[in-house]
Amino acid sequence: MRQASKAPAESPSAARIKKVRGKITALFLTGVGIGATGFIASITVSTLAAEHISGSAAWSGFPSALSILGTATGTTILAELMQLWGRRKGLLAGYAVAAVGAVIAILAVVKGSLPMLVLGMFTIGFGRSGESLSRYLVADLYPVERRASAIGWMVWVGTVGAVLGPNSLHPSGRLALQFGLPRLSGPFLLTLAAYCFVLLLYFLLLRPDP
Repeated sequence: MRQASKAPAESPSAARIKKVRGKITALFLTGVGIGATGFIASITVSTLAAEHISGSAAWSGFPSALSILGTATGTTILAELMQLWGRRKGLLAGYAVAAVGAVIAILAVVKGSLPMLVLGMFTIGFGRSGESLSRYLVADLYPVERRASAIGWMVWVGTVGAVLGPNSLHPSGRLALQFGLPRLSGPFLLTLAAYCFVLLLYFLLLRPDP
């Protein structure tokens, strides 16, 4: 009676690749989920903050529009920097820029400055481009037939931010009041915390360079 042939054992190199791929994918899924929450929170509150600062609803959509422009600009520039510095350093630079943008936005609300708010949102959007590029970085880790699925997971986890971001306005506003800051600066505090956390996460764990 013929014995069924056994599947070939996985080579050490293939096992290592699989392990590293899983680790980096988990990091990116975590980073995108947290980053998207911070970004959507900033987009949501920027509309309210712009109307409050300017006293007119006519300016309410301007900061969020500039954040989208920032993302479009940042995606091009950051992709070029990744070619020079490597992907890990490019991502770290992007999240660092986004954190700086959150600080500018907080100061804008404190000082009641619309130009600062616009600058802050543009900078957040610029830095957030690393989050957009990471879905394609994940896709590069997988064989061609699995890349669409990998991108799908990255897009799906980004929708977490669409739920958590807007719902964070009230609790983050109360937190800001406890620090003696305006209520509308609260979501930007969340944005700052989110991007700083992802920045630290990638700095410590995102190895090797994806």
